[in-house]
Amino acid sequence: MIFSDLALSRRIEMANATSNAKIADFYKKKYDKSKASTLAIAGGYAIYLGDNSPLTQVLGIGLDKTVSISQIEELEDFYYQRNSAVNIELSPYVEPSLLEILANRGYRLIEVSNVLVKSLGKDKVSTSNDSEIEITSVDRTTIETWADIVSKGFGAEGEFAEHLKTVWQVSFDIADNYFFLAKVDSNPAGGGGLSIYQNIALFSGASTSLEFRKLGVQTKLLQHRLNLAIELGCDLAVISTLPGTISERNAGRQGFQVVYTRIKLMKPIKLLENNT
Repeated sequence: MIFSDLALSRRIEMANATSNAKIADFYKKKYDKSKASTLAIAGGYAIYLGDNSPLTQVLGIGLDKTVSISQIEELEDFYYQRNSAVNIELSPYVEPSLLEILANRGYRLIEVSNVLVKSLGKDKVSTSNDSEIEITSVDRTTIETWADIVSKGFGAEGEFAEHLKTVWQVSFDIADNYFFLAKVDSNPAGGGGLSIYQNIALFSGASTSLEFRKLGVQTKLLQHRLNLAIELGCDLAVISTLPGTISERNAGRQGFQVVYTRIKLMKPIKLLENNT
């Protein structure tokens, strides 16, 4: 049993915020004409990677020191200058004063998500005997296939799908990021990603194509990534899911437990305009 506290949340949220900020920084270097940008603020990061990007949000703030109104104004201006709404994902361990500030400035709740963790030792986890499911590491020759299959598993289409594929291909060039492709009878079926930060293994980018679901693809991907995390000396594995989802149940079966629930608050661009 892992007991949740402020120290644990600080560690997890900093790993998550730093890993996402690194993607935005690499994206900016590769696409220098893009508006991708990051702002280190209030112990975390404000990240912009496009108006509709899931990475465009504020992460990790409010866990080290009291967040001031001037800091909130600064991050709001960061997004206003990019004509974007503000999305702030918060740990439940932030000071109540931060929630009061955001409520007074017109933020509203748009999402909750559970943070699940698994303590890792030296012993590897046992893997399922589904011989028809093969897990392979992604390289430059297969990253495009991986991005295609994972975006399809998420149900992403059109411009949004292309954005996700581009972000993932940029992420591939970042050290301590790992990607895995699952095949069923040699057919690409699903994929998953893993990021390492200060001995924390962050699990992400996991999906399975519709026709290959309920075959154990995600179970095998989870087990494979857990064993790599153990090999790399990680002591903690972390997954974030929406409550009550299949992903959450799959993680629970592998020994992950919910330690806290994040909230995401949003302030639309029209309210930012009213502040100027």
